[in-house]
Amino acid sequence: MGIFAWLFTKAPTTETPPPPVVTPPIITAADSPDLAKVPADVPDTVDLEEVYTVIDYTDANGNESRRRITLRKVARGPHAPILTAICHERKSIRHFRCDRIGCFIEPDGEVIETVDFFRDTLMVSLSDLEPAERDESITAARRLRDFLRPPLSVLITAARCDNEFHPEELDAILRYAESEADILYDEGRLGTDFNLTALDALESIVQKMHPQQMSMPGYLGVIYTYDDDRQDRFFRALAEVVNADGVVSDDEVAFLGDIEAIREDFARETLERFSDFTEDRH
Repeated sequence: MGIFAWLFTKAPTTETPPPPVVTPPIITAADSPDLAKVPADVPDTVDLEEVYTVIDYTDANGNESRRRITLRKVARGPHAPILTAICHERKSIRHFRCDRIGCFIEPDGEVIETVDFFRDTLMVSLSDLEPAERDESITAARRLRDFLRPPLSVLITAARCDNEFHPEELDAILRYAESEADILYDEGRLGTDFNLTALDALESIVQKMHPQQMSMPGYLGVIYTYDDDRQDRFFRALAEVVNADGVVSDDEVAFLGDIEAIREDFARETLERFSDFTEDRH
């Protein structure tokens, strides 16, 4: 098995065809040069789970289009929050003004209003990115999501690497999330305003996430900085996810091999930096 046998051959990228949707996306307008631009100095930016979805969008000229996208982040804009996403029609990163997104369309065809999608699916209150009062309950829930994004992304990729997401795998991921939330809360890292009902919202996010190939080494790099106990909890959860459906596929074996290869690269780079530092000190 070659290095990165699964991750760099099968993990989704901007070139990967997106999952099918019940409502077929029909592009009705050419790409417009006046898509929203992210300001150079963005005071508030929220990184998002890599959720695949479809939006109906209207540009500044009134041209309507339907875009298949994978979310990346949302930021405060000069006129409205700006969503950054991979546009699968253009196979590149695009920026969309949230006030011009007519709706989100789920893979099963369900149509969701923009504000509701951000709040209920992503735990993001768009009012946080406008001159308005912040929703503290959503802010607290997002704090948990931010802590868990790297391990959740890797666990979800492991679950999806055989092209299926079994209920047993979802249950294993949610058990890990709940256990970590308890620990983080006891450590005081989630704040006193955290409400554990936020875990319910995580289930919806986990089911929709499609982590991209480009993100995986970074997520694993973060995980390899965890203390030993936290790393042990993550790898136990990873083993549970891989074994949850009772079958360990060739793709799952290859993905685990890729994780080990990235771990070895990370360890080698860390050792090299340490060696360079000690040489400079002398």
